[in-house]
Amino acid sequence: MSWAQFSLKYILAHPAVTCALTETTNPEHMEDNIGAAFGRLPDEATKRRMRDLVQDF
Repeated sequence: MSWAQFSLKYILAHPAVTCALTETTNPEHMEDNIGAAFGRLPDEATKRRMRDLVQDF
């Protein structure tokens, strides 16, 4: 739904990551970040597509 959620999903999908600290005091940002907690984490093919998408910017 947002770039923040996109980024957090990608980060949390890495097997070495057990916790992501987003460090915000803005309630709107906090709500946006929480949105990344829902749904499945991306698999390797999806992470590859995510990287390809970001490389185009």
